[in-house]
Amino acid sequence: MMHLAQLQFGAPGWFAISLTVIVGAFALLFYAYRSLTLKQSLSGAALCLKLSAIAILSIALAEPLWSGTRIQPGTNLFAVLVDDSASLQITDPDTGQTRLQQVQQLLAGEDKKQPSSQPQWLIDLQQNFSVRQYSVDSHAHAKPDLQHLTFTGKHSNLISSINELNQRYQKLPLAGIILMTDGISAEEISQLKPGVPVYPVPIGNETPATDLAITNTSVTYSPFEDAPIRILADLSTTNCQQSQVETQLLDQAGKVVETVTRQIETPDQQLQIRFQVRPDQPGIAFYQIKTRLLKNAKPELT
Repeated sequence: MMHLAQLQFGAPGWFAISLTVIVGAFALLFYAYRSLTLKQSLSGAALCLKLSAIAILSIALAEPLWSGTRIQPGTNLFAVLVDDSASLQITDPDTGQTRLQQVQQLLAGEDKKQPSSQPQWLIDLQQNFSVRQYSVDSHAHAKPDLQHLTFTGKHSNLISSINELNQRYQKLPLAGIILMTDGISAEEISQLKPGVPVYPVPIGNETPATDLAITNTSVTYSPFEDAPIRILADLSTTNCQQSQVETQLLDQAGKVVETVTRQIETPDQQLQIRFQVRPDQPGIAFYQIKTRLLKNAKPELT
């Protein structure tokens, strides 16, 4: 909690008089003790004691006051954001724990018998601030508590959510934002607009997680009805080495039309999967692409 304090004088008109008295007393005492035959150390100590007593009495005439300003608890706001995306279901290889378990430990209350109890750090924060709690996936969602999150969000738009909160509380005393997440890309951070301080709480370790993603798709076709349609899918892999990736093309009914399997040799490998298909009927056709790890599979971000 912030304290603003300063020294003030209740009778400032006496301050100049007090300084004059102190200077005059020092001159008189110095002259008086100079003529005495006492030891120099003894006379110096006596002079300092008397001068200190005179200074205290003189300054007391100005009525010195130590005035402070204390911010009332709950006046300022503080936001707590927790990443609620499915990426927190990933298990860290070093700890053997899922990232959501690490978040749940941070949000668990001191009293294990009371499910609604809060962690001590949140209790301390609420003593000084009015706390607003949010879960974040594609958007920020206000929550009465953060102990019943599902961690199933398909996206984690953290930066846009922070920018949204800064805009929402622009005219309110928002002091800061605590953000619990397992990571933000550098590209996203560059989109963060100036606002209140953000205090990140990193979840997980630095070991790269297994990541398999479809980054781009494209379709090429010929004006001739009997010509096949070519569908391209670009895959991005991270920490999937010595594994196989199976990619399937499904039609509108969910039937597998074609399956392509590729081997991954390096930790960060880009793949392009090609499908060729002839639609059974003329007109508009809808297809879906799915991909997954086959061998030595690890829980992956998709």
